[in-house]
Amino acid sequence: MDKKLLEENIRHELNNILLICDSEVLAQYENCILNNQNKIPSESLKYYFSFSKESHEIMTKNLDISCELTLQGYFENPLSVLNNFDLCCSIAKFLKINYISLINKIMNEKTLNIANQSSFIKTMKIYEEKLSKDSYRKLSKLMLTILENNVDIDCFYDTSLFLISKKLYENESVNNIKLYIEGNLS
Repeated sequence: MDKKLLEENIRHELNNILLICDSEVLAQYENCILNNQNKIPSESLKYYFSFSKESHEIMTKNLDISCELTLQGYFENPLSVLNNFDLCCSIAKFLKINYISLINKIMNEKTLNIANQSSFIKTMKIYEEKLSKDSYRKLSKLMLTILENNVDIDCFYDTSLFLISKKLYENESVNNIKLYIEGNLS
């Protein structure tokens, strides 16, 4: 998946949450004061700054983010969301979906036909209940590393499984991956 598209998908989900939070603010305050449009430092924050400070505060509270500046950082660098498993879980909870469904949305898996879905996502769905929270954290970091390096995640996943099944891995770090996969997916 294209890194730019992935960033846009994550930013889109954050924007949706901000829009929901803003509707809460508008319900409470009819005359909401918007942030100064002249302070927009980049195009990626244009949508973010079109909402009130109160909306930002509600979003930070709903997603359990420490402060508004941290929230702004997630809008500037949306891939960093994947590096924070707890935030991913908070976003999924806010959107009333599970972690796997959030990853599915972010990776732009809109098809309902399982045959056409990502093999990585299909496997995550199959083993969803068997994976620990720590395993999800590790998978999120692995996925982020793969995507940041512009590697096709399904190609990486399928190749890794093939090489593991053929016992073609010799070096110690790859054997550790094999043990990790066997320990967490069996």
